[in-house]
Amino acid sequence: MKLSYSIQILLTILVLAACSGDDTPNDDTSDMAFSIITTTPTGVTQIKATIGGTITGATLGDVNEVGVVYGLSANPTTNDMVIKASSETLDFSVQLTDLDVNTQYFARSYVMLQNEIFYGDEINFATLEHYSFDGAPILTSQEDVDSFFSIGFTQVGGFIIQEDEPGNITDLSALSTLLEINSSFSVPYGIKITGNVALNSLEGLENLRVLNGNVAIGGNNLSNISQLSKIEVVEGDFFISSEPLINSLEDLSNLKAVDGQLGISGLENLESLAGLENIEIVSGELYIVNNANLTDFCSLQKLIDNGFSNYYTVFLNKYNPTLEDLQAGNCSQ
Repeated sequence: MKLSYSIQILLTILVLAACSGDDTPNDDTSDMAFSIITTTPTGVTQIKATIGGTITGATLGDVNEVGVVYGLSANPTTNDMVIKASSETLDFSVQLTDLDVNTQYFARSYVMLQNEIFYGDEINFATLEHYSFDGAPILTSQEDVDSFFSIGFTQVGGFIIQEDEPGNITDLSALSTLLEINSSFSVPYGIKITGNVALNSLEGLENLRVLNGNVAIGGNNLSNISQLSKIEVVEGDFFISSEPLINSLEDLSNLKAVDGQLGISGLENLESLAGLENIEIVSGELYIVNNANLTDFCSLQKLIDNGFSNYYTVFLNKYNPTLEDLQAGNCSQ
């Protein structure tokens, strides 16, 4: 009886020891009843890739969450970048977006089972290099636009899109691969999109990140410029003019610096410069003219507080404060 009792105590101790542990994520599923395998990346471009995972030996009732973790270092975890799959499933994929060009990434699928995280095997992949064109074509028809950008350029020296017949150019979606504008001294414009009377959207420029060159947008039929929302710095002049349907600049809220002139004119429905509140530097002239309903300049406060003292041209707006007015806080009417 004493021997049997001693064996019973020993078994109890072993069971308790086996059940003890911590809640840290589990990288090893080799001893588990299930497995998770990270799938091979597909659709890898300069800024995107699709990766997923396959889970076996578990049921959907056990699954709390699935997705992919990724980063620039080996063994990424949920403390790094995470993309959750849209729904719990045993065979899933997600798209990684906004990746850096020509960069190596590490990724693993993961699953949360009964609130414990398990990782699949690690894979690594590299995004593609730029596909570049150093010149700046002049595109005067929809056929020109579609033909030139169908090649898939991600970086160009610049371009001019200006129709030679009214209503000819209506769609810029062919530009969706474009990530960077890098103008040389021989290229007068990084982007010039002017005089396209039926063009009502800049869709196609939503992936643009680097704008090294002068920008002129005007005389189209645009109601917003939301596709420029990722731009933080314009290395050149930046002019928006004669777009009467644009009533807000809030799509430019990420813009921090213009290394040249900043011009806003002929936006007759614009009442406020909201969206420009993060601009700290304008190295050239500030030109705000002929915006018939513009009364609120308060979003320029950071620029003014940062010591802006270049040429300041403001007239033919509903309110036309002097630079001294803005410095004194009299920024709206």
